[in-house]
Amino acid sequence: MNGNQLDTSNLDTLRDIQLPPAIEWWPPAPGWWIAVALLLFFVLALAWFSSQRKEIGRQHKAMITLDQINRRYLSTQDQTTAITELSQVLRRYALAVFPERNPAGLTGAAWLQFLNDTGGAGKFSDEIGDALTSGPYDPNAQIDVNAVLAAARYWLRHSAQTKTAARATVTP
Repeated sequence: MNGNQLDTSNLDTLRDIQLPPAIEWWPPAPGWWIAVALLLFFVLALAWFSSQRKEIGRQHKAMITLDQINRRYLSTQDQTTAITELSQVLRRYALAVFPERNPAGLTGAAWLQFLNDTGGAGKFSDEIGDALTSGPYDPNAQIDVNAVLAAARYWLRHSAQTKTAARATVTP
């Protein structure tokens, strides 16, 4: 062989470059599965925290409204107005938290039973119950507005827990 000539006898036996197979998009690599699982977890956690925050905000707003009612009552001593406003706050909160129980149509003993069943723990019986059902219509009634406010605050704090417990016990 000459120094300027190449040996081409082996070139005929060479095969062309073999490309690897194309990377398929399915199934994804394990890292993608982990990323999707983490994303799903964070989306569900965000939704849960958002609903909890909304519930806490609703409850906080109702508590602030009860404090405003109490301040107005202390300055005016108008128990009929105080009981009327308090009843409206309880009903609005019940409609927001328990729409499936249809509290809008409840009156009298059924309304008081609803309050007791959804976190009232029997506090809306006797005088407090009578104050809520007849107080707005009887300006001469002797009502312990502070006791009714205390029962309302108790119900607001415990109704959300009752709702959560009811959701936990429901099985599909």
